[in-house]
Amino acid sequence: MNATILVFFIIFIIYFFTLNFLYIGLTILAFYGSSREVYTRKYTPYNLIAKSTLTPPISIIIPAFNEELGVINSLYSALNSKYPEFEVIFVNDGSTDETFSLVKKEFGLHIEDVFYKLDMSTEQIKGVYTSKKYPNLKAIDKVNGGKADALNAGVNLAGYPFIVNTDADSIFDEEGLLRIGRIISVDPTVVGAGGQLRIGNGLKVEKGKVLKKKLPRGLVPNFQVVEYLGSFLGNRTGWSEINSVLVLSGAFGLWNKQKLVEMGGYSRKTTHEDIELTVRAHRELKRKKEDYKILFVA
Repeated sequence: MNATILVFFIIFIIYFFTLNFLYIGLTILAFYGSSREVYTRKYTPYNLIAKSTLTPPISIIIPAFNEELGVINSLYSALNSKYPEFEVIFVNDGSTDETFSLVKKEFGLHIEDVFYKLDMSTEQIKGVYTSKKYPNLKAIDKVNGGKADALNAGVNLAGYPFIVNTDADSIFDEEGLLRIGRIISVDPTVVGAGGQLRIGNGLKVEKGKVLKKKLPRGLVPNFQVVEYLGSFLGNRTGWSEINSVLVLSGAFGLWNKQKLVEMGGYSRKTTHEDIELTVRAHRELKRKKEDYKILFVA
């Protein structure tokens, strides 16, 4: 009995020190990466990137299933992005509430014959819509197939070389695309990139614009703020320094469209399509011995 306890204790101590050494290493890498990002951001001419015709265009894909409460603000926030050339593709994944009706009314959507290449098979597409108010807004109405299927439908319609996936309850920072666009503008080996997420509790948002920022009320939401800072700044920034990021969040992840299509798009076999795709991308690109990077942008 004493021998069993001793073995268990030794295993626990080894695990404890290994885990903490790993976290210390990640923290050091994250500090280095964050410091470099702060320095780079300070001297990056974002105003020139926002005006340049050489900045790679991006397709933003927003899938939605029963998101009537937040979808309008999410779409407006994406459309308000300070970026030279982008399109927003809204995918209604068979919503049973007023999601699509609200979007059609708010943005003046009308059905249109649009011809595009079907790189990946998806559930039936009921119609493709364009907006009278926003020329860079398109919408897809389809039979429900899950988030991954909706994203693949959006990728099929996307007309630009890079896509950004997000959620219909997320709010874009106006400069979010600029920060991630800087990375793909200077480094052609970047296949994927993710960005910082923050808790939306306590924000006052109107038509996609954040009018008031403050910390959320309550102990649990504030713990979530700390958790997000640790998870993204302390964790993914560190892994990014050694090109080992294991997940580009489904709430804000950029992918090279050509590479994404070559890998078969988002998998419908899992509910965590963002993790699965990131791990699969590492595996496939390493197997092909390609020079690539999957990064996190703080």
